[in-house]
Amino acid sequence: MGIEVLLGSRVDAIDGEGVLVGERRIAARTVLWAAGVAASAAAKWVTAPAHSNGQPVSGLAPAAKQAGAYVGRLIRAKLEGRAAPSPFKYRHLGSLATIGRKAAVVDFGTVKLWGALAWWLWGVVHVSFLVGLRNRLFTMINWFWAYLTYSSGIRLITGQAAISEVPLRSSSTSQVSL
Repeated sequence: MGIEVLLGSRVDAIDGEGVLVGERRIAARTVLWAAGVAASAAAKWVTAPAHSNGQPVSGLAPAAKQAGAYVGRLIRAKLEGRAAPSPFKYRHLGSLATIGRKAAVVDFGTVKLWGALAWWLWGVVHVSFLVGLRNRLFTMINWFWAYLTYSSGIRLITGQAAISEVPLRSSSTSQVSL
C-alpha cells in the first residue's frame, strides 16, 4: 500500500506536499506521526504498578479498559475497607487494525487474518462494543452508506474546526467564542 515506517527519525517539517525527515524529502498525501504513549501517573495515586506481570501494558483501548476496571475495583475495595484485589494482569485477547477499504489485519495469537475477511471482522467487533441497539444500528447504516458511496469522511478527522462567534440566548449583547 506504499506505507513506509521510520522509527527513531526526526521530523523537521510537514506540509501539503509531504514530510522532511532530516535531509530526506518524502512526498506524501498522508503523513501519520506518532510519538508513543506513557503510563498514567494514576497508578502511583492508588499504589498500583503501572505494568502487568513485570511488563509495560500496551497503549491500546482494551488495555485501558481493563486497567480502568481494575482501578475501579481497587478504589472500591479501599473505600469499603476491604483487601485490595490481586495485582493487575492484562489479558491480551488479540489485535485488530483496519488499513483501508476491505483491508485489515487480525491477530488472535493462533489465528491470523488479513484482507476483506479481517476488515469485516474488525467492523463487527467494533460495532459490538457500542452501547445500545440504536447506536449499533445507526453506525452500521452510516458505515454501509459510506461503503456504497466510497465516502470516507465519516471516520476521519481532518483539519481544524472553525472558530465562530455565537450570540448568547439572552437579552444581553455578549458573545461567546466556541
